[in-house]
Amino acid sequence: MLLSKLQNEYDLLQRIAIDDEAAFSELFLAYHQELGIFVNSLLNNKESTKEAVHDIFIKVWINRSDLHKIADFTAYLFIVARNHTLNKIRCMVNEEKKLGSYLQAVGFQKEISEEETGYLEAHYELVEKAVHELPPQQQKVFTLRQQGLKNPEIAERLNISSASVAKYQQLALRFISEYVKTYGIIYTLLYLQA
Repeated sequence: MLLSKLQNEYDLLQRIAIDDEAAFSELFLAYHQELGIFVNSLLNNKESTKEAVHDIFIKVWINRSDLHKIADFTAYLFIVARNHTLNKIRCMVNEEKKLGSYLQAVGFQKEISEEETGYLEAHYELVEKAVHELPPQQQKVFTLRQQGLKNPEIAERLNISSASVAKYQQLALRFISEYVKTYGIIYTLLYLQA
């Protein structure tokens, strides 16, 4: 996912860092739609996507005092979005498993719950499979980012430039998104035919 960088982004970030809500609104309006497209490609649910995008921007607002330190805001926003969305998928899968266990324990039929759980588990598995299909360097960068390391730390650890780290991360996320989209459609078609 490539976000279009705003020309006045630096100025907006400076203003947001000192609690300028109008600047934050401008930033939100500039990025929320593109971010929503990316998040929806992973969640495939409009309501969950809206909620996730709002949560992402809430995180940006909460951490606003540090925005002036960020060299590449679009990369930062992308990473926040990716991490939040993957965590949301994990939580959804866990909640569905718990619901299925509860329904089974109280004696309800769990066919619907199993279908939903199966879909979420398949979606999460697709993300994991996509990660394993990445070229080695992209996989290393993606995995280290998942562990919470920043670009300079990854660059030092892998002995590459921070720009290369950002590029590998961007390529990895694009691949994962396309992989999930493509194989998700195939899975859905096969699932519906069964």
